[in-house]
Amino acid sequence: MRVSLERIKCFLIALFSVFALGGCGAKEPQIKQVFIPVKCNLKMPLRPAESSDFEAHKALMAYFLKCEQIAKDCTQGANE
Repeated sequence: MRVSLERIKCFLIALFSVFALGGCGAKEPQIKQVFIPVKCNLKMPLRPAESSDFEAHKALMAYFLKCEQIAKDCTQGANE
């Protein structure tokens, strides 16, 4: 009877170990994309005055295009 209690105890410890340590190996590593802030020394242009005429809208569009180009230059320089 003493041997069977020892075997049962060893079996339960082994079973517990399998369940306790089995969960650690089943997970897949999670990969996340991390964004790193980039310091950009380029100066932003002054925003043109708002008005309802066509020339003001044209100047505003040129402003946005310049800002977009500055943003592209800053981010592409960081990848190199």
